[in-house]
This record gives sequence, structure tokens and C-alpha cells, in this order.
Amino acid sequence: MGVATAGYPAGVRLGLLDIGSNSAQLQIVEAAVGAPPLPVHAIRVPTQLADEILPDGSLSVAGADRAAGAVATAIEAAYHYEATRPRPRNSNGCAETCGTHSATRPTS
Repeated sequence: MGVATAGYPAGVRLGLLDIGSNSAQLQIVEAAVGAPPLPVHAIRVPTQLADEILPDGSLSVAGADRAAGAVATAIEAAYHYEATRPRPRNSNGCAETCGTHSATRPTS
């Protein structure tokens, strides 16, 4: 980590975790002030969350478990590649597909 390139000082590795209706994608980049981000690693884990939306708009238990597993896999990769600041975000596609309801477990 922290490789100086093209005259720029060593940077920090950042991870962006995009959780979508079809997959969770982690992009890890080397970032330094004044330099473009350099890709280090990318991982994609299927989620298929759109298939797990219940009639009331909530996410099924299976969908929530699948999403949690995808996030755990991505976070493990972020640590492996020394991404010091993994940042999650909900993709626009997931927000449109899944609606505005948050993922919840059924109470009954």
C-alpha cells in the first residue's frame, strides 16, 4: 500500500461498496492528493435483491441474509487489500427497484 506513482506522494486505499439490486460491488482505489484514483481491485458478489421484495415492500429474510453475506465478503476483501476506509452506498438502481422501504425482518 502507499505506492508513489508519477511523482505523487504515497496515497491511501479507499473502498467504495455499491449495494445494488443485482450485486454488491467493491471498488478499491489508491488515492492521493492531486492524482487520479488508481484501481487496485474490484469484486462483485450477486445479491438478486429484486427477487426478494415482499408485497409490503420490505426485503425478505433470505434477501437480507444474502445482502449481509455480500457485504461481509466485500469487507473481507477490503481488509485483505488494505482499504482503510470502505464506504457503502446504495445504488440508484436498487433504490428504484426496492422502493424507499428499508430492509427489515418480519416480526411474526
